[in-house]
Amino acid sequence: MAESVRSSLSWFRGNTKYAFLSLWRHLKEYDSSVELFYVGNDNETRLLRSAGLPALSCESGWQETALVMLNAQIALYGSNDFVDADRWFWQSCLDGAIRIQMWHGILVKDACAMFLPRTRNFSYFTGLLYDCYMIHFSIAENIVFQDVYQSNFPNSQVLPFGSVRNDILVRKDVVSSLWRLGLDRGVFNAIEEAKVSGKKIVLCCPTFRQEYDTSDSYIKSWAPAILSLSAQPDIRIAFKMHPIVKHFSHLKRMMHISKTAGAYCIPASQDIHPYYNLADCLITDYSWVWADFILCERPIIFYRPDLHTYTQTRDVISYPFFDITDVGPMCTNTHDIIKHTLSQLEQPSILTPHWTGPAISSRFGQ
Repeated sequence: MAESVRSSLSWFRGNTKYAFLSLWRHLKEYDSSVELFYVGNDNETRLLRSAGLPALSCESGWQETALVMLNAQIALYGSNDFVDADRWFWQSCLDGAIRIQMWHGILVKDACAMFLPRTRNFSYFTGLLYDCYMIHFSIAENIVFQDVYQSNFPNSQVLPFGSVRNDILVRKDVVSSLWRLGLDRGVFNAIEEAKVSGKKIVLCCPTFRQEYDTSDSYIKSWAPAILSLSAQPDIRIAFKMHPIVKHFSHLKRMMHISKTAGAYCIPASQDIHPYYNLADCLITDYSWVWADFILCERPIIFYRPDLHTYTQTRDVISYPFFDITDVGPMCTNTHDIIKHTLSQLEQPSILTPHWTGPAISSRFGQ
């Protein structure tokens, strides 16, 4: 189980987290002859070992990790490895393994088609090229996206099984209580207590911005929205930035704004899925998080005031089989985001007979 290694933070989340925990639980009960390891950084290794789980580090004791990877028969990835300076070494260690790619949201990321032409240097390009062309199997969210995954992982067999991380949204017992690993217990418990007390939890998740997007237009638009939403008496905001932040000044500003507004600040690197189960409504912009949250059948609102600026630095994906407003209303200003949030919390459109969301969510493998 290989996860891209980014030092100093714990990245135990997403498909690698839930695939690892599900496999570990299954193998423990049914097949003790198979050895399973999670490969990550020192923080992840300490976290998992403290819970009695098998983990290896690509930092301390990397030699042992390399030897295990050289003998691995199957390797599961949850992302690509282009951020790692030593990617070629670790990629070569898994050359003898069957490689399964669980990188999610390829319809949005469009890995080969979008990233490769824009790569900034030879090293970055070749690392991503390897990850796209040397995969044996890729896991698609559903059969609708099978062709998209095939074009981005040309040599792979595409398996439209659905994202394993979404199991927790429909079967909370799938990994027992281990889903809590890596969470900020203080933040999670505080949000949980607010929900129990009757507050409506609105989860706000702006998406990834390219490093060459140096504008702060989305901060200028999200800041008043967070402040205005937080002023509503029965609403509590849980705010989470994208885990990959290219401009840390943006992260610091948004965290400061959120704390000033009294919002709960979910650490950017943390697993977002447990928070879906607490949220009464999701507000996002261009992120793929809506495609996971739709399985909860709760309101989704799109906030896109910086559409023009965003399209200058990253493509905005159009979905060929439905209109995004079939999922939820799209807003471009603070007034509309307040209006639609209050109305959706009062009378969710997902409960009305004409809502097309169930038809859409069924395509996401619920």
